[in-house]
Parts: sequence; structure tokens; C-alpha cells
Amino acid sequence: MISIIISSHNELNFKQIEANIDQTLGEDFEIIKIENQNQMGICAAYNLGATKAIYEYVCFCHEDILFHTQNWGKLLVDLFDKDKNIGLIGLAGSSYKPLIPSGWSFPASPLISMNVIQNDPNLISLPAHQQKINKNHPPTPAATIDGCFMATKTSLWKNNQFDEKTFDNYHCYDLDFSLSIGKTHQVVVANNILISHLSSGGFTEKWLAETYKLHKKWKNDLPRATENLSRKEKNNEELGAYQFLMLKTHQLKYRRLSLFNVLFKVKTLKALGWRNWAISLLKTIYYLPKNII
Repeated sequence: MISIIISSHNELNFKQIEANIDQTLGEDFEIIKIENQNQMGICAAYNLGATKAIYEYVCFCHEDILFHTQNWGKLLVDLFDKDKNIGLIGLAGSSYKPLIPSGWSFPASPLISMNVIQNDPNLISLPAHQQKINKNHPPTPAATIDGCFMATKTSLWKNNQFDEKTFDNYHCYDLDFSLSIGKTHQVVVANNILISHLSSGGFTEKWLAETYKLHKKWKNDLPRATENLSRKEKNNEELGAYQFLMLKTHQLKYRRLSLFNVLFKVKTLKALGWRNWAISLLKTIYYLPKNII
């Protein structure tokens, strides 16, 4: 009933999730492993895997996650069956995708939904259960979801294949896929499936470059919200996204000119509001090192 696509580059991780899925899924399934030692981007790997899928539902999974919820496959199918408008299900995401170049959100956003145990083997600290879900409203509508787990119908994938021409690396494929599916169907975060994520990911210069490509592609469709927000709430989301963008630009020593290119647009001014825009401009001018123009 469920085809699971995994782009694999770590045999130990793959064997671990393969056994975990067998023990927890609770439905008929197949795992389609795409060996990928940097031969292709994740979009190409997922498209290749999905062409081989035989079941109605298809999941795209990272190999560094583990499922804690028993019979999660049945829960997944039930969500699709109960609401035919649902087209994409994730386990972490945000109900607002900013106009400002960003991930599916920024870390401090109050609009995040997730139910994940973050367990990075490179960290000394104990696993952190990051739980921001609405138990009274399963599932939670989202503008974009995180790519560690994405489930859709095989028929929807055929009409919304991953954009391997634009995104030939390992970034932004999930946001792009969310925005594509979200044009015709609802994207949601399930609150009744719990996973562990065994790595923390990272923000690199390549991620930042790909993020700008994403926002160029979707410039006429952003921002996107799945709940009614006040103008102030939207302004604050955009400000949070810009502050995070500025921080990463500084840390990665990326071109400061890119920030001015973001700020000096009419849509950015409207999205931030005059006050937030002025604050952002002053910080960009005075607080970033001069050597990263």
C-alpha cells in the first residue's frame, strides 16, 4: 500500500531504518533504495525512485530517521482517506512561508508545527523532544514541510515531480515540492506520528544560494499562509526570517549585497512594514562586516 523512497549514502543508516520500518509501519509496503554517493541530487534520486513505485501512496524519507509510532502506515492512510483534499503530509513544518528568503520557517517562529525527537550523535546533550503540535486539530495545515519525511499520493507526484533542473543538490527540494502540491491540495503536519531525527542538518553557503533560487522561482506566490494572520503577525514573521537571513549571511560570509537586493523591493517593504524595514536596513548597513559586500 505504501512505497518508501530512500536516497541512500550510508549503508548502516539504511539498514537501521529498513528494520525500523518493517517493525513499525503496519501496512503492506516496499522500500525503494536509490544508491546515491553524490551521483545525483536528491530531486533526481526521488524522481527515479518514484517511477518504480507500485503502491498508491509514496513516502520520501531520509535514512537518518527512526519511527517510534506503531502502525504509522495505517495512521497515514487514514489521514488521506478522511480528507481527500490532503495532498502532502509531513512531520514538521510551518503554516507561513515568508516572502523573505528562508527555510520552511525560522527557528523562533510561533507558527511551527513538529513532533520530532532531535537526536544528533555528534552532540553530547540528551535527545530533545521538539513538540509544537495542536493536539485538538489533527492534522495541522502547513505552507511548507521539512523533507526528512514527506508522504503523498503517487498520482500527485506524477503531476508535481521534483524539480531536478532547478535544484540539483540537497537543498530546498522539500519547500519547492510543498509549494507545488499546495497549489491544488492541502499540505499538513501530522501530530500523531513521532520520529527521531539522528542528525541536526546545517546551513551552508550552498543552502543559501539554493534558497535564493527557490524564492526567485516562487516570487509571485509568496508569502503563503494557511491560517488567518494579522498584518502585525505577518510583519513579525517576515522580520524573523530577515534576521535569520542576515545572521546566516554574516556567518557564511556571503555577499552582503544580496541582503540589499532583498530589502530594496516594494514587496519586501510591504511584507515587513515600514518600521521593521527601517530597522532591518539600519542593521544591514551598520552591523554587518564591510568585507562581505
